[in-house]
Amino acid sequence: MKNYWQANMDLLKQYEPELHGRLKDVHFESVGDFFQTPAGDVSLRYHGCNNRLFAYGNDPWQDCAGHLQTVEKGATGLVVFVGMGLGYGPLTLLRERQELGRIIILEPSTDLFFAAMSALDLEPLITSKQVLFQIGGIDFEKFELDAYRLASIDDSHVLRHAPSFQWRPDLYESLNEQAYMILNKINASGGTTRRWGPTFFRNRLTYLKRLRSLNEIDLLHGAFKGMPAMLVAAGPSLTQSLGELKKVKNHCVIIAADSALAPLLEAGIIPDFVTSIDFLDLNIEKLAPYLSGEWDFSLVSMVKQAPIVNQRCPARHIFAAFPEDRSHDWVIQALGVKRYVATASSVAHLSLGLALILEAEPVFLVGQDLSFTSAEEDHAKGTIIMKTGTEPEHEVFYVKSINGGKVKTDRQLMSLQSIFEDIFAKAPGQFINVSAAGAHIQGTRVMTLAAARQEYMVDELPVPVSDVVDRCVAKSIPFPVEDFCRTCEMNITLARKLTGKLDSSLTMTPEVVASLKVIGKEDRAIKAMGDLPDSLMRKLLKVDAINCEVDKEQEFWQQVLELTYNSLSENDVRNARNTKLKEQGPYLRWLLAELDRIDLVNRERRQALMTYRAEVGALVGFLKQEKVLIGRYEKKKSLQATLDLARFYTDNHVYQQAKKIVRSGPAEFHGQSAELNVLTGNTWAALLDYEQAGKFWQQAVVIAEASQKAISQFCREQIALWLGFVERYGNAGEKGDNFPHLLPVWLGRIFQLVEQDGNLPAEVRVMWENHFGRIRTWLDEGDVAAARITFTGWRLFQSWITEIDFCRALLLSGEGEREAARQCMEELNAREPGSGEWIAFQARLTLEQGKFDQGISLLQKAVALDPLQAKLWGELGDVLVADGDLESAVLAYERCFLALPHYLIALNKIGDCYLLAKQPQPAMAAYDAVLAKDPADTWARDGKRKADEMMGKISDRKD
Repeated sequence: MKNYWQANMDLLKQYEPELHGRLKDVHFESVGDFFQTPAGDVSLRYHGCNNRLFAYGNDPWQDCAGHLQTVEKGATGLVVFVGMGLGYGPLTLLRERQELGRIIILEPSTDLFFAAMSALDLEPLITSKQVLFQIGGIDFEKFELDAYRLASIDDSHVLRHAPSFQWRPDLYESLNEQAYMILNKINASGGTTRRWGPTFFRNRLTYLKRLRSLNEIDLLHGAFKGMPAMLVAAGPSLTQSLGELKKVKNHCVIIAADSALAPLLEAGIIPDFVTSIDFLDLNIEKLAPYLSGEWDFSLVSMVKQAPIVNQRCPARHIFAAFPEDRSHDWVIQALGVKRYVATASSVAHLSLGLALILEAEPVFLVGQDLSFTSAEEDHAKGTIIMKTGTEPEHEVFYVKSINGGKVKTDRQLMSLQSIFEDIFAKAPGQFINVSAAGAHIQGTRVMTLAAARQEYMVDELPVPVSDVVDRCVAKSIPFPVEDFCRTCEMNITLARKLTGKLDSSLTMTPEVVASLKVIGKEDRAIKAMGDLPDSLMRKLLKVDAINCEVDKEQEFWQQVLELTYNSLSENDVRNARNTKLKEQGPYLRWLLAELDRIDLVNRERRQALMTYRAEVGALVGFLKQEKVLIGRYEKKKSLQATLDLARFYTDNHVYQQAKKIVRSGPAEFHGQSAELNVLTGNTWAALLDYEQAGKFWQQAVVIAEASQKAISQFCREQIALWLGFVERYGNAGEKGDNFPHLLPVWLGRIFQLVEQDGNLPAEVRVMWENHFGRIRTWLDEGDVAAARITFTGWRLFQSWITEIDFCRALLLSGEGEREAARQCMEELNAREPGSGEWIAFQARLTLEQGKFDQGISLLQKAVALDPLQAKLWGELGDVLVADGDLESAVLAYERCFLALPHYLIALNKIGDCYLLAKQPQPAMAAYDAVLAKDPADTWARDGKRKADEMMGKISDRKD
């Protein structure tokens, strides 16, 4: 057997010098015995139980073909090998999947790598720029850096060398889990940015409109040094801890995730801080019941969270949290932000980051289940955004429980757990898990909350938390808004210049491409740029120079990274493809492909620049106008200054600021100004206090009747907002971000606004018709629960939408409440006569109650109004056939056919009745009538054949 050790080591020295340096003096242990397979390949029988093969069989290359099913043809992303065996798998992928962006080989056994270096020619792997090695001790930080770009913008696969896992499960299984966690974290972040990047960008800039009322989180640094902090998450186990948690109020700093706010407040526990991170506007629901109140807690929120939270949250103070993120480095520099928060993949991580900034100790975790601790719900009882039925959709794992034994979890929760463990491993202080149930988190001590209270929280804090926070804020230096605006304006100027350069490139590139295609048709030998005509070469060089100038502004392009994220993957794929094309030739083909790639990138960049200029320009405009209006207001708090500032804030949806302004003036302002009452009503409505809103709107109309127009306009805007929630998040029976239990809440808000406006917008009726259609489908399919939860909120609109009572009757019938359904239809038809469908449904319900004559009478009325309802005659005929009353069934089918002459099924059923009654001649007549209209009708042809046979038998008997 040929030994490739030295040849492979020479290649490592040239291409992987760092790895070569580590391996050259290492003493290797034999892991097994090499042998040659019948196919002539080298395999290894390793030293272990049963001497199993490293390869799955006698043809290692064929055994590796399974990887090609996992990583399909055309794949362009990342492949990670956990264990490489002798190298057949990576060699196969590199040869057969040449468009892959990167292959990372994680081989924790240097002894096994030695075996591979001896047994196989690894030159393709060692010399390839696509392949990265980590051998022996795995540097996970380096692995994350190596994997980050591709894993965040493209698909990634983890391929396991199964025999290695059999040989040393202790070595490979933990590595597999760690690699999977890192990729899962990157995929989640990158996948989220791919999908939501533009939302992040806009959210951040909208968030910064509150810059003058935001506080830097560094103000809180060390504010509670050495004092206990309780991090409250909303895991299902929180419900068990609320009683004990109430006893530690004022004995520790309570930091609650926003999802835990509702259970806490319902239990009478007001947290000191609430943390918020979610970027979807749905997040406002966690705070919605409390928007119109006055609360002592401070909000700590991520800068790219949903702006609606920041605009409407009634927090005592708001602290801006900046994690490390290249996309907002420019904001951090411009504002002089002094402190990042720790990695915040979830709101619970943000809570931990805050506790570390406070320098609180010890830090307690409660409700931090990180596992499926309830079979019914995924959050604590009373949590507003939650789901029932917690069975994970993906792969299930069992991890160590804080209460002993194992608890069920999934990869996403394990990834969140891993982030906690990484932070705990590096952070100073004590971390104590007092959750009532859940996964054990390494780096934490486990205690009951009662025991922790007795040991660490007997005494109250020396000063109320809110007082300490007030003092921190009082001595703060405001963010440098004017400097920030100047930075924004400089960036807008640069964006404008870059747009001009891109426009030049995008204009010239098609001209160059057209000329190159002409040259290509002329079959001229073009092997390099110098072979091109001088004029074309000059234009090409000019395009290249422009693009180089554009590319040089790397710091600026980081600012729009979230807007261009989707194009990165396609650009990387084309770049890799074009690199190979350049090596293979011909030159013109490569040049055209490269110009096409650059054109794609430039178009994406130009669109990003236009968005950047518009959004950043709007932010600067807001901040400048706000400065002017605040200056006027503070100089003289006149009615006009109050109106101007209040109008400005309500127009920009900054309702908590608007609330301060409309409440600050003397009472006579509201007595004088209809507009101030309108703006005050608008503010209260946005904060979901419709009773207060109605009072001010009513006063506005008393002062000036024309105010109703402005009120109606605002109501329509708010209705559109909540209809958007209904459409995006209120869909029963669908996965993802859908919470149909909140549908009645959103419809309730819409109803309040409709009542205030006095008109039902067409958009609401369209949404009703959409939901009504779904309800009927669900009832047909037997999904009564989905129908019920969708219908519930619509009952409020009974006086506005007459079909709602019909829908209610359908639902009652579906739930088996047929008499209640019949009574509902009787009342509806008495109140709103004239619908054939409604009368027909009442007829059906009446017939089902055994009231035959009354039901027939109703059916006759229904068919007279709407012939399509005659199908119920057909259904009645089916019932009569089942009861053996063939004569009455024929009459029912005849009525159906008379009303619906194209409904041939009724005629066929008449024929079938006569066959059952042993009357072949009238049966034959019925089938003939069908065939006269449709000669291909198989039902009638088969029936006629049976009638023919029956007539023959009768004739034979007569003979």
